[in-house]
Formats: sequence, C-alpha cells, structure tokens
Amino acid sequence: MSSSQLVRKKGFALVATIMLIAFGTIVLLATGLQLSRTSEVLNSQRTISKTQSVANNAVEVASFYFLYDPTASSISKSTWSGLSEFKSMLDSRSGVDSLYWSEFVGDLTASTLCYDLMSYVNSHASDEGLGSGDFSLGAYVYPLGDRFVTIAYAEKQGVRRYSLGIMETIGIAEGGLPALRTVSLKRALQVMRNPKGNKIVGDLIYGNALVAGPLSLDITHSATPGEIVAGGVSADQLSISPLSTDLETYLAGFPGWYTAVNEDPYTLYENWYSEYLDSFPTEQTFTYVLDSDDYSNVVAEVSHVGEDTVVIIKSNQSSPQFYGTFSSSGLRIELGDKEFTVPSAIVQENTIHILIEDGGFTILHEKENNPHMISEVNGKYDIRVRNGDITIGTNLVYSDLKSKVNNGGNAPVANQTKATSITTIQDILKTPNNDYLRLAADGGDLILKYDRESTTGDRVLTGDFYAFANESYSVGGNVDFLDLDTISNVVSGGQYSQMFLLGSLTSRSFDENGSTLFNQENNKNKPPDIVDLLRSLVLVATGGSGGTGDPSQGSGNRLALLGIQSW
Repeated sequence: MSSSQLVRKKGFALVATIMLIAFGTIVLLATGLQLSRTSEVLNSQRTISKTQSVANNAVEVASFYFLYDPTASSISKSTWSGLSEFKSMLDSRSGVDSLYWSEFVGDLTASTLCYDLMSYVNSHASDEGLGSGDFSLGAYVYPLGDRFVTIAYAEKQGVRRYSLGIMETIGIAEGGLPALRTVSLKRALQVMRNPKGNKIVGDLIYGNALVAGPLSLDITHSATPGEIVAGGVSADQLSISPLSTDLETYLAGFPGWYTAVNEDPYTLYENWYSEYLDSFPTEQTFTYVLDSDDYSNVVAEVSHVGEDTVVIIKSNQSSPQFYGTFSSSGLRIELGDKEFTVPSAIVQENTIHILIEDGGFTILHEKENNPHMISEVNGKYDIRVRNGDITIGTNLVYSDLKSKVNNGGNAPVANQTKATSITTIQDILKTPNNDYLRLAADGGDLILKYDRESTTGDRVLTGDFYAFANESYSVGGNVDFLDLDTISNVVSGGQYSQMFLLGSLTSRSFDENGSTLFNQENNKNKPPDIVDLLRSLVLVATGGSGGTGDPSQGSGNRLALLGIQSW
C-alpha cells in the first residue's frame, strides 16, 4: 500500500470519528433537553397537585369553622374582588362538569356579600395540610339559596388552584342517645374509603360518640376528623395520627368537635346502666316458665303490652338457651318445643317489654337460618336478657326501612348499606318509620355470629343495642364477633365485611379480645400480617329516646359539608 493511500485512510478514519462524536453529542444534548423538559413537566404536575390538595384542605378548614364556631356568624359580610376571576376560570374550562358548576354559581356577582374567612384559614397556614406556610390562601363563604358554598384558593409561585365546597342542611340526631357509648374501644377508627371497587374500608359514626376511655383515629392529610365522627366526640383521651402539629393546635381548626371527658370512666358507665334500668318497667308482670307443664304455646295479648308492663320468660333449666325469630308477623321466642309468640298487630302502637331470665338468647332468621336474609322487625319490642348473652345471627331491620337495606333484588337480603354515603344515610333517616327495637344483654355479651356459608360477612342492625357487665365486671358487657374468620370469602379478601347499625350502641367494651383480627400469612419469609376482618364499622344515630318505642328518625337538622370540587 502506498503512503498516499495510508494517509487517505487515516484521514477518513479521523473524519468518521469526529462525525460520530458530533452525532453522539447531539443525541446526548437532545436527550438531556428532553429529560429536562420531562422533569419540568413532572415538577409542574407535582406543584399543581399539591396546590389543589392545599386548596381542598382550605375549603374543609373554612367550612368546619363556619359550621361549628358560634363566632363565625358574627363576622361582617363583605365582597370578594376575586370572584370574577374564579367565575372566568370556570367559563374557560371545557367539559360538562365545569359548565354545571359555572351555572351553579351563576347567581353570584361581584356585589354579592360573603363571609371572608381568609384570616382564619391563614392563622393555620403553618399546618402541613395547608402547605406549611408556603402558600397564599383565601376562603369565602357565600349563601346560595338554602345552601352555602365555600370557595377557597391556594397559590404558590404564580400557580393558583381553586376548590369549592357545598354545605347543606342535613338531618342528624340531636338529643336522645349518641350513636356510640362505650368505655373501651380498641379499634382505631379510619376515614372511610373505597380502595378496591365496592370493597369499602373505614368507619363512620354519623352522630355523637362518647368514649369514656381513650379513642384513636387514623386520618389522612386531606381528611377531617368530622369525616369519621360526623357529630362530635367526647373522650377521656384522643389521639389522631398522623399529625404534623400538636393535637391542641390541630383541633383548634375544628372548634366544638372534641370535648374532653373528665369523669371516671366507670362512673359514666354505671350512669348509663342506671338510666337503662330506670327506663325498664317492673311494676306489672306476667311470668311464663316455658318448659313447665303449665304452658305449651303462649300468645301475647293486648294486656301484655304497655309502658308499665313486663313479660318475664324463664326456664327450669340452669342455663337455658332461648331462640328468637323476628318476621313481618311478629316475634317468636322458643325453648325446645315450647314458644312465646308476639303478634305484630298488638305492638304497632305500644311497646311490649320482655325480660328473659338467666339464659342465653340467640336470634336467627325464620327460614333455614340464612345469614344474608333480612329479619323484619314489625312493631315495637324492648327485650332485656338478664345473666345471659345475646347472639345475633341475622340482619334485624325495621319493616318500614326494608327497601332501604335491600337493593331491590328478588331475595330479601341486606346488601344495600354497603354503599355507605351521606346521601344513603339521609335517605334512610328521612324515611317514615313506626317500628322500634331495644335489645340489652344485662350481665352478658352482645355477640354478632357469622356463618361459614355466608359470602359477605355483612351485618345490618336497626335499634338501640346494649351490652352490660355483671356487678363484679367479671362477665359480659362486650360487643363480640363470632366465626367471622370462618367465611372464606372474607378471609381471602374477596369480600370486605361491614357492620352497619342504625340507632345506638352502648357497651362496656367493643371487640375487647380482638375477635375480628386474623393472622394472614402472605409470605413465608415474612411474619404474618394482622388483618382486621371487620373492614368497616358504620353507626348512625337516630335520636331515639331509649325504650319509649318512639319511631327512630333524625330529630334535628344542621348544616354539613357534603362535597368538594377542585380545579
């Protein structure tokens, strides 16, 4: 090869190398530019998402203050100069939703007076949920017909996002019995959510809750404690987690929601028991020893019914087990082949009071003990079981509310309350109801029994339910759950179990022994996960007076924050 050819080859290799380096540099620059742009987009999206979250929280804080602090209504009304900008934002948005909201606030103008809660919201601006002081905040409440709307904004580095909350009058029990009264509640209540389709997780107490001992709430930064207990909480101790600030500062954002209990827990508990005993009649009695030769089948008459009359059901056995069934035709209490029957016709206007002495009482469905079926409570019944457990293996539902619990299918099963929402609850509370049930285990436990043939693990109860311990506190007083871990569909996670109670629950303790907890081994290399098979607990107060047989329905109205929309 000549020297000139070698030089040409070396020159070509050098040019090719320079071209490859240049091409690689261009690719790297383009890739870097694209990564930079992607990073900027992601950062922008995170900023927008965070700003929307802060705006949502500003709506909740402002709305809660407006709803519960008596000083809020004394704030002088003024106009908000930013309303026009908010409405212009809505008009510029495409989509049916934005058109709806634009029409919804269409009657608001620059001269419409509102409650300016900007200073109040900013007084909590250092809270993590409101951006830790990094955002400009504003919140304004406008009357709009029979509703109120809260409009709030959050802004950071020129990015502003809005949220709107609707407050409307709802029926919630005021007076009467709280939704929950207990000394010991080991369950940490969680915000209700729907992580997997219709598999609802979380708890809701729609009414007041009185916990004479400690109460724990698991909450999120985007939620308020009122989403767990809608009425208000009285407790000996309260813990909420996670929190970015101290509890006192956090609760200051929700005035009136929490009241500390200063009385001895068991003094309160004994007061509840005394109130119950005072409400149960003892003056005029009818006594039936069901397994004696004197009776075969006893049918209650009008004379057995009345506020001063009690029917005593006994046995010659030392620890008898009575069985009961509710149906549209009334109540039947059985002991072997003997029974006491209450026709529903005689308890439509007045309540029958029944005392079952020194024995257990198990309530099942009248047909094949089907755990999914609804057992209709038609009429007014007040049943006290002394020195024995009450075991419930069915769904006890007032006849007048049956259609609200069943989803309209052919089988009368209790499957509608699973879709729990304020709308669902309001629909139930507004439904006229003439039935009543009070069921008390006096010296025993209240046990919810499940069946391995069940597929859902749901239990629906309507009425006022009690569980009182004996005098030495050695037996009874607990709300217990039996055989929930035998339902394969619940253990596997195919269905999530829920307890829905419309009325009130009073007890010494709730699931004291952790009967709903299950060791679920997901991986041989890891310890078992402790799963609470009772995924959802819903208690809805009805304002019942406790033992009078009055219809159970919402007895009071107040404003509540029903929903939030953000942009």
